[in-house]
Amino acid sequence: MKTELRKIFDSAESEDRGLSSREIAAVINSIPAEERMARTEILAAVNGSDGSDSPETRKEISETLKYMEMRAIDAREDRARVDRENEARSLGVRMGSMVTPSVGSMSGEESQEWRSLVPSLSEPLSSCAGG
Repeated sequence: MKTELRKIFDSAESEDRGLSSREIAAVINSIPAEERMARTEILAAVNGSDGSDSPETRKEISETLKYMEMRAIDAREDRARVDRENEARSLGVRMGSMVTPSVGSMSGEESQEWRSLVPSLSEPLSSCAGG
C-alpha cells in the first residue's frame, strides 16, 4: 500500500474510527482508472449499512486495496511469465536445429533412440506454436 494511504489507515486505526470523507476521496483517487471494480467496492462499502465513518468500513476498504495490489502483482507475474515463454519459443525457433538432431544425419538405430524421446512428431510443433 502506498505510504500516504498507509498513514491514513494507521491513524484511523489507532483512533479506532472510520475514514473521513476527505480520506475516502484520497483513497479512491489513488486507485488507477483500470481498477474500476476496486472503486466500486469502496463506494459500496462507504454507502453500506455501517456508514462511511465506521471502523468496519475502514477494514473493508483496506481489504479491497490489499486485493487490488495482489491482482496487480499477479498481473505483473503473468506478463513476466508470458515474456519468458515467448523468449523461449523464439529461441527454440531460431536455435532449434542446434539442439534437435536432424534425422538425416543419424544412423537407423540413433534415429530410433531419438524418436523414442519424442512420442509424437506433432508435439514439438504444437508446444512451440500454441503454448
